[in-house]
Amino acid sequence: MFVAEKRDALDVVKERIDASGLGAFSLDLHDKNSTTKAVKQQLADVIDIHIEADKQGFDAAIQDYQAALGPLRSYRAQLHTDGDLSESLYSAMTKYLNVSTDFELTIPGAFIPKATVELVGRLEEEAKSLASLGATAGTAQTNPWSFLDVVSKLGPEELKTIGEVAVELSNQLSSLENNSNFLRFLESVRDVESLGMLEAVANASLSETTLSYLKSPASTSELGELSKLLSRLTEKVFAEALDLKRLPKVDLSRYGTE
Repeated sequence: MFVAEKRDALDVVKERIDASGLGAFSLDLHDKNSTTKAVKQQLADVIDIHIEADKQGFDAAIQDYQAALGPLRSYRAQLHTDGDLSESLYSAMTKYLNVSTDFELTIPGAFIPKATVELVGRLEEEAKSLASLGATAGTAQTNPWSFLDVVSKLGPEELKTIGEVAVELSNQLSSLENNSNFLRFLESVRDVESLGMLEAVANASLSETTLSYLKSPASTSELGELSKLLSRLTEKVFAEALDLKRLPKVDLSRYGTE
């Protein structure tokens, strides 16, 4: 049933119904000529009407309809199908839109095909830890890591070198996890100067007494003087062409206090 306030609207719809071949099946109740007799006659004509179905045309229309639905179904499947990370494009975009921040971390394209659910979970945990550390780091200008702002001024080769050094340092630190002396020393470090003693504590056989001495202010000047003396002794030994195996028997007093 189609109802309209104006006759013109009814006429437009009636013309479209007639053009589609369904005019005989429509009944105009608003027509002033629609008498009881006319309505009965129209109903009788419809009952007796003979229609030849256009099966081929109907099948063609169905095929066109299915073809039109194909891209839409494919789009829906691609939008809602979960990938390797148990996320669909729709769910991932929904989560992204719910994140309230102006800061973004660019993910390299090479990371996507290699990513796993476990790896992404680990990265999320690391990001949370990093955020917690950032909140306790204090003012950027007073933080010991404030030197990192020079990264923006470095070239590609310099950044590559820093990356290689960082990887090498990470590998070396991993190998020292079982070195209790080293770990205790590292926990006691409070400034960059103290890191200069890392080479000395690389030997796991160092005693607690030695470690305590190395952390004392007095050790800096004394170790410096000792280093100079050893250098001078090395020069003297090689100058005299002495056999190092006989070094314990050498009378060092003949070389003076130098």
